[in-house]
Amino acid sequence: MRLSESFLKSLLIVSPVWLFSVLQWVLGQNWARLGIFPRSFLGAVGILTAPLVHGDLFHLLSNTLPLLILCTAMFMFYPRESRHVLITAYWGTGLSVWLLGRPSYHIGISGQVYALASFLFFSGLFRRNRAALTIALCTGLLYGGMLQGIFPQADAQNVSWESHLLGATVGAWLAWHYRNMAAPLPRILLEHNELLLWSDLEEGYRPLRNKKMRYVFKPRIKNNKVS
Repeated sequence: MRLSESFLKSLLIVSPVWLFSVLQWVLGQNWARLGIFPRSFLGAVGILTAPLVHGDLFHLLSNTLPLLILCTAMFMFYPRESRHVLITAYWGTGLSVWLLGRPSYHIGISGQVYALASFLFFSGLFRRNRAALTIALCTGLLYGGMLQGIFPQADAQNVSWESHLLGATVGAWLAWHYRNMAAPLPRILLEHNELLLWSDLEEGYRPLRNKKMRYVFKPRIKNNKVS
């Protein structure tokens, strides 16, 4: 996927967060109660709405700028996984905070930011190919400073470190879950008069009938790992 297309898709994801926050400030209201309040029935509404609520402009900018960059990277480098990863990061992080967070209102989309950064980083470690490792290295260099945010800090008690930690955990799990998703470039081999196309790892091998000659497309294997 091209950079421009990936960037536009990312803007579509970030724009509702801005619209929601601007509407809150224009109306002069505080919508913090739309955040996640753990283990509360009404607080479960925040699983949907909490990522849209931000305390101030600095909070909004500090979350949406990395979100824009990370979403663009997701669409560019992991186009097949991107939709599933974004949806699971959104709902999985919110649900985890509702189950395990402190009894307080948790707002902001930083948990989802941590989930995407964690996915991009750990995908490189789990997939062990050059492209994924390069993306992981760039993610680590750009957002390695976020690591301290997953721990409670005495001078930032109003920061939801649980959202950061649980979001990063969700992202790491997604990286492991989709570690075999990317199909390598195929190699043509003649085998057993059967034509099999390596379309992607979701479909696996798909047989195609051919009366005259049949081939097989196989992934390149190195040390028992798809490379």
